[in-house]
Amino acid sequence: MRDSTLVVVTVAIAAAWLYRRRSRRLATPPTPTDDPTKSTDGATKSPAKAQASFEQEELLFVAIRLALDSCVQSTDALMSPHTIRRVMSRVRCACLDLDDGVDPDAAARFPINLASERTVQEAVVEAAAAEAEAAAAAGTPELVDKRLLQLGRCAAEVLASMPSCASAVQLAVACHTASLHSSAAAAAADAPPRVSGLMETREVAGERGFYAKQTLSEGTLVLAEQPHCFAGDEDDFAGLLSAHVLGRGLLDRATGLRPTPAAAGAAPALSKNATEAAAWLARVEGVSAAAAADAYEAGENNGFVTTLRGQPTSILFEKLARFNHSCWPNCGLSREEATGMTRVYTVAAVPADAELKISYSDEFVLYPTQFRRAFLKALFGFECSCQRCAGIEDESGEWLVSLVDALLEEPKEAPSIGSAQANARLASAQVDARRAHASLFSLKKTLLPSGVSAVSGFAIKEQPSWQHAHRAAESALEALRAAWAPTHWMVVSTEALYVRALEELALVPGATAAAVQAALEALLEHADVMVKLYHPHVSAVIELASRVDALLALLGEAGSKGAKAVAKVRKARAKALGRLQQQKDVVAGWLEQGRLALEK
Repeated sequence: MRDSTLVVVTVAIAAAWLYRRRSRRLATPPTPTDDPTKSTDGATKSPAKAQASFEQEELLFVAIRLALDSCVQSTDALMSPHTIRRVMSRVRCACLDLDDGVDPDAAARFPINLASERTVQEAVVEAAAAEAEAAAAAGTPELVDKRLLQLGRCAAEVLASMPSCASAVQLAVACHTASLHSSAAAAAADAPPRVSGLMETREVAGERGFYAKQTLSEGTLVLAEQPHCFAGDEDDFAGLLSAHVLGRGLLDRATGLRPTPAAAGAAPALSKNATEAAAWLARVEGVSAAAAADAYEAGENNGFVTTLRGQPTSILFEKLARFNHSCWPNCGLSREEATGMTRVYTVAAVPADAELKISYSDEFVLYPTQFRRAFLKALFGFECSCQRCAGIEDESGEWLVSLVDALLEEPKEAPSIGSAQANARLASAQVDARRAHASLFSLKKTLLPSGVSAVSGFAIKEQPSWQHAHRAAESALEALRAAWAPTHWMVVSTEALYVRALEELALVPGATAAAVQAALEALLEHADVMVKLYHPHVSAVIELASRVDALLALLGEAGSKGAKAVAKVRKARAKALGRLQQQKDVVAGWLEQGRLALEK
């Protein structure tokens, strides 16, 4: 019964769509742009050509329906931005007769030129309107094709933005933004960044960065920006990133992204992804292969990978990307999990004319200098010469940051003078500790554009389950703590894995109050060490406080036993809890005051 109804509705939709197009032509006086006997430049077309053009527009309805059915089976499905690009590729291929010898699913993921894209998007809007009208007329609104309505909303937004698009690649950005709006898969960067007038961009010794125009107090909000979000695991990610960089004019040396490190020297061979970007944008009018590849490399060099709404996401900032890195930064970041909105604030007083810097990786801060510099070189292409790597004190003069590196390599006990046996025992323990760490972590390598691989960090070795990870980390910690102090980087990284495993086990449905309490106490013990290694008020410390709050809330939900456990933890760890909460509250106050200041 449902199949026969769908056939009737489909026929009705087709008739309604054709009727709408013919009615529109009869009701609207001919103009150089809508008279079927006229071309877009006003030249007269033959009746045969005019009829062929009109029939081609009508056939687009069939192409749209076939494209939807090829990519999404359920008519109730909410399409992702990636699926929308696949559907539109098929529609464009049909519109421009690109079907022969190409993959319609991939050949035209991005608009080819402004004129053809207007035709395609108008056809989609017409088809969606006919779908809604026919379903309403048939009295079967429950059978409406939600895929087509979503595609229509997306097309209507694209058409509305076309007057501001001067090129096909700018239109590609508009198409992606519209697809984000229609799918709610991620927030689109609609609002422009809010940049404080207390800082400015300067170029010093050939390196561009943000500098304080006057003395800034601790907690000054200097930037609020929502990033452009991409799913890095999608097959056309390279093309999409390149299109955004080109469409937004981000290759401009003065106002755009920082150039790739290779730009200063001999040009290396293009990376695989840069080559793919050029291939994806090959049909886009006005985009050369070299420009597409350069745009991808710039986007990759300035982008970040994070987690939004529980999903790995690649994000690109236009303004935040101008901040340079420091292993002991004077600015912290606060990011909203749902949207990616990120705010940059000072974590210490910053003198006038001093550069404002962030840390590109909270993880790297917890490694000794030789590791940090090697990893930063491999990932970002620069030799770090920040105050911490140079071993000098920060601007406030309150910390000798070189002491943090001493803590990261501190042994459990100092070598004994004149006691060969004790020293041999300590050396043996340290060998066992290194083996224990190596059982959990492996060196992570990154393939450089030159084709050479470089070590860029430590990766956790795969474990069958969080239960296995917990046991492995617990066993390794026994050997590590026999050789190193609690602040040693090997102990810190292993303890972080141990705590993470306990947290994951505490979140398993049916987990006992005891399991949640164990995770909470381990996290608080870990936090006690972390506050010695991080600059106060940085995002990593605030994240620790948020994780503690989440476990406290979870434990409080575990009935009377949970309530008693919360009271016990609060009493026993009052100092640690108070320190974390104080830092979290302070940063929240800074951000609220800064938000109001930036909105003035």
